[in-house]
Parts: sequence; structure tokens; C-alpha cells
Amino acid sequence: MGYLENEVLDIVRHALRKESYQKSLSNEKEIFTMIFENGLNGLAYSVIDKHAVSNIFYKRLENTFFEYVSKDEKQQAAIKEIREILNQHDIDFIFMKGTVLKNLYPESYMRAMGDIDLLIKESDLKRIHQVFSDHQIKCTLKSKQHDGFLLNGLMIEVHPGLYKDFNPKYALLFSNPWKYSYHVNQHEYAFTHEFEICYLLYHLAKHMDSSGVGLRSVLDLGVYVNHFKDELQSDLLYELLTIGNMSTFYHVMMEFNKQCFGITTLNEDNPNILTEDEMNELITYITKSGIHGLGSNYNAFSSKVASSQMKGSSKFKFMISLFFPDYESMKGMYPWSSKSRILIIPAWIIRWIKLIFKTPKMTYRKLKKLKTPENEVKESRKIFEMIGLK
Repeated sequence: MGYLENEVLDIVRHALRKESYQKSLSNEKEIFTMIFENGLNGLAYSVIDKHAVSNIFYKRLENTFFEYVSKDEKQQAAIKEIREILNQHDIDFIFMKGTVLKNLYPESYMRAMGDIDLLIKESDLKRIHQVFSDHQIKCTLKSKQHDGFLLNGLMIEVHPGLYKDFNPKYALLFSNPWKYSYHVNQHEYAFTHEFEICYLLYHLAKHMDSSGVGLRSVLDLGVYVNHFKDELQSDLLYELLTIGNMSTFYHVMMEFNKQCFGITTLNEDNPNILTEDEMNELITYITKSGIHGLGSNYNAFSSKVASSQMKGSSKFKFMISLFFPDYESMKGMYPWSSKSRILIIPAWIIRWIKLIFKTPKMTYRKLKKLKTPENEVKESRKIFEMIGLK
């Protein structure tokens, strides 16, 4: 871990304590990039003293902060509207991820949120399409994982289930999430605290497997555990962690939060699983990857290749799956292909044409990143193994 990461972590610690950060920054350009790529703008702006930094840096931070606040206000209004619609039409639902987490931060805008995620019962999926359509909420995406809808420019992801088959070891715990829910009000439910922690870990594992996670994603877990630590049933939590095969991962992520953000947790008396050097290596890796693996100096394909190798698949098979997504995935992209399996061929062709001619620059950048250096793949494999993601 370098001094730049230390400065960013220090800023976050000040924000969580609601203390002003009055120190100058050693490299404003690099630190702004690190803050931005790790989803920490809302936290950083709230505490950085404008007199300790340049006008250019502060103005850039201020602009992104206003974007955070504006989007947060729109999302809060959308959440209220969705809640009213689903209650009105007697559809059981659970708000997930950002909707739950943003209200645990000192201010809701500090925790940016891309989509509004909902869990519903699979039997209600067809009906929710009709209900949303009746309220001018347009469906923009169908996939085997979730369906996407647009409300006032905001994306809503409706999940008929949680388990994604990227790793079978998680199937037992996440195949029946309603088993771990409780009634909130009318048709709204929520996950128990113990299961919510496991789900946050599962979501981290899923993104590390497919792309990457940034500092804010790990901080989410620490903020949640810290907020509810007096209400948690530790025996039940550890039982669920065992069922989900994520005990090691949990303890590593909690130690990460303790060392990086000063968040004390339920497992603070447990011995460190990682050495100091290993923890520093993990901090650098997660910081570099950024939210959803979008860090400018990070190649998300390295984690995908590493993950496929650890599951016994070759890099060649992984590449084939990128160019030729499976039938279920293609049905989500092109619903008309569901009429016959043979239609997957024209669907592939249309997808290639769109990638080549509609977004050529983005496609070229992605193709360049497919040349993953072996040392980057080895680094990802080492990280996965030492934190319990095998």
C-alpha cells in the first residue's frame, strides 16, 4: 500500500467520524482519480477543507458532489414511488444493496447508487411487467439474472432470485432468500441482518469474480456490520457464513475495514488471517480495481481469466464464452431468439455488428484488454486464494 492510498483512507476515516480534513494532498490529480474510481466523492467532499487544496481540485470534487446529491434526491423519490406502486398492487418485495446501505452513511448522498435493486418472487415477475407498464415504467432489458426498467431516467433492476451460477458453493444459501426475510410494512420485506451481511459478501465475491470491487464496496460491509452490531446474533451469522462457504472471506473483509477505515467489528478478537504484506497487497489491488473493476489502471479481464482457471476452465474457453454468450444470455439481449435455439446464430451476428459499428472505440478498448498479461492473472489468482474465494 502506497502513501496515496493512505491519504485516501485517511479522508474516508475523517468522513465517517464527521471530522474536517485540513491536510494538503501530496498529488491532487492522482488522489482525485482514486477517490472518483472508488466511489468516494460524496464522502471526500463532505470533509476536505477547501483552503487546504487547489481551486481546481476542489471545483472538480464539488461538481461530482452536486451530481451525487442530485441523483440521490431523484433516487429517493423513485424508491418512494416504487414502494407505493408495489404495495398498491399487492406485490411482495425487498429493496436491496444501495437502497438499504445509503441510509446507514452519515448522509445518504455519500453512498452513490447506480441502480435501484428489487427482489420479488419469481411468480410475480410477469405481473410486475404489466404493473410497471401501466405506470409508464418501461422495460429496457430482459436477462436470466434480472429485468431492467426505466423510471424518470433511473434504472430499476428487478430480480426474481439472488443466486447466480458463477460458483456452485453459494447455491445452498442463496437459492431461497425469502427464507431469511422478515415483514416490514404492507408488502415490503427485508433481509435479516445476518443474511444481509452474507448477501453483501456474496455481491462482493460476484463482482470480484466478474470484474472487480473498489474501496466503497468493501466499506459498505463495514458500515452495515458496525451499524447493526448490537442487534446481530453472532452464532446465527457464523452459521450462515459456514453454509455459504464464506467464513474466511468475511473475516478478511472485516479486518480490511478495521485497518483501513477504523471500523471495529464482531470479529476484532480473531487472529489476523493475512500477514501485513498480504493485507497491503489486497488494499492496493482493491483500490486499483475501482468500483465494478472500472479503475483506469486495472484490467478487469484478468480477474475473469483467473476465476475461470480456478474453476478448471481454460483461457480459450473463457474467450469463446465472451464472443459467443450462451442461449439464456442471448434470450435476455434479444427476446425474439427465444422462439428457437437456431435463432442464437443471427442474434450473435447482430450483437457483433452492433459492437463493431455502433461502439467501435469501446469495443476496441475491450479487445485490447483481452490480452491479459500472465502476471496480472497470477496476481488475481493469488488474491482470490488468500481471501477465501476459491
